[in-house]
Amino acid sequence: MSNDIKKLLNPRDRDIINSSNTINWVPKDPRVIIAPYLEENNREDENVSDLQKKAKKVYDGYGKLIQECKELEDQIEAQVKGVSVSVDPRYALGTRDSVRRLFGTDGTEITFEMYKVCLQELAKIAKENTPSPGDTSK
Repeated sequence: MSNDIKKLLNPRDRDIINSSNTINWVPKDPRVIIAPYLEENNREDENVSDLQKKAKKVYDGYGKLIQECKELEDQIEAQVKGVSVSVDPRYALGTRDSVRRLFGTDGTEITFEMYKVCLQELAKIAKENTPSPGDTSK
């Protein structure tokens, strides 16, 4: 297997990640998800100190959420460590070809480790191609 899998990935390889017989639900408007967690209040009554306290509370809350997500990732990884998915070439020929090319296997199965590598590399590619605020080079 090549050490630089990123050079090998192409748009067809997204089939490795997207191969599923389940339906994922993503709302058109993300406010639907976060609206119940927002407090309604009048900003005119708040002073800088109150806003700083709220900002600190939000920051600490995100820190706690990140920690909980890391713990959940560890638990998930422990539970699915040996899981693999068979690839049926009748329905997923593109996926099978991608697995063969990227991992040097016969392409008949995708292990959890393979799945993680693909997710990590696709995330890197997405991050590299996403401009930062104020970045005019892209």
